[in-house]
Amino acid sequence: MEQALAIERRLATENPDAHADGLAHTLNSVSWHYWREGASPVGMRATLQEAVTLRRRLAADNPDTYSNGLALCLVNLATAQPNEQALETLAEARELYDLMRDSSPGEYSSRLRLLLSNRSWVLNDMGRVDEALDTVSEALRYGRSLYRDNPVTHGRDLADDLAKAAGFHQGAGRREEAVSLIEEGIGVRRELVRLHPAPNEVGLAEALHDQSVALARYGRREDALRAADEALELYERRWRETSGKEVMPYADGLALVAWVRETTGGGGDPVPLRERAVVLLRPEARHSGEARGRLASNLLQLANHAAAAGGMRALLRALPLAREATEHYVRASGLSPHPNDDVTGAAARWAQLLEGCGRRTEAMDVRRRYGLQQT
Repeated sequence: MEQALAIERRLATENPDAHADGLAHTLNSVSWHYWREGASPVGMRATLQEAVTLRRRLAADNPDTYSNGLALCLVNLATAQPNEQALETLAEARELYDLMRDSSPGEYSSRLRLLLSNRSWVLNDMGRVDEALDTVSEALRYGRSLYRDNPVTHGRDLADDLAKAAGFHQGAGRREEAVSLIEEGIGVRRELVRLHPAPNEVGLAEALHDQSVALARYGRREDALRAADEALELYERRWRETSGKEVMPYADGLALVAWVRETTGGGGDPVPLRERAVVLLRPEARHSGEARGRLASNLLQLANHAAAAGGMRALLRALPLAREATEHYVRASGLSPHPNDDVTGAAARWAQLLEGCGRRTEAMDVRRRYGLQQT
């Protein structure tokens, strides 16, 4: 990618009129690479700003040819800007898109859907919830129309926007609206799986995952368990089809069903699911902080289950699990000098178990080490 960018820069320097647009296109691609690799937001923003500058110059001389490309660059740039600045950038892009409404209605609808979807995210992040809901609803109107015309091309975008809208409604306390949007999204995902199973089953599993969490929180136990079980079935199938490579989603599916069982009190014993997740996550945790955090979470839950039996033997079974969970959370946090909530929560449970075993001095040491209040 960097090599391609260097070539485009050289060509654009030698012949700006012929290669400036190609350089802008490559800069957009490089910014996407930066985002995917988790690179510095500053570097991503600078790359996108350079692309916008190039396309502004081109659009000034030939708006019919380059205004659309400029608008797309502006939409991408907004994703790397502070919220207030992002809204201004998106407003400029909207003006450019509106100019192409009559000349290219299909492309207009697709591009505007993306703009509105991104704008709704910014507004929600700013706490302007009602505006975010109105904006994402407008994005959904375009997305549904595009999906009806071409499900394969536009299905994932619609499903993603439905999930986003559901999240906004959940945040606003609008439960029924949120569940309805989640269910619509699952319907879209199921149709995509019917058309092309392999690339779309994970998306369906993730949608079912979200549905099960929402339903469990709303007290719909049987529906939550059914959605979680189906999600786990899809995650496990994917894990087997990839010869065990897709470990994290499968482990998440196991933890999901365990959590739903713990939350609702139905569906069977969650402990074997947690134990299976731990077995899967241990090898991954050696080289992945994310997996280490997941491992710690499951270990802590297993500690709670072990202690729930009551008595000294139960506490002694729980104690090493809580200790190990704390140690993994510490490593997952990057050895930060300021323990996060995961670390302090696990450490507090560890100290509590030590006190239950009569090992008060050790408990005090744990509390002191992790900045917890002494009891």
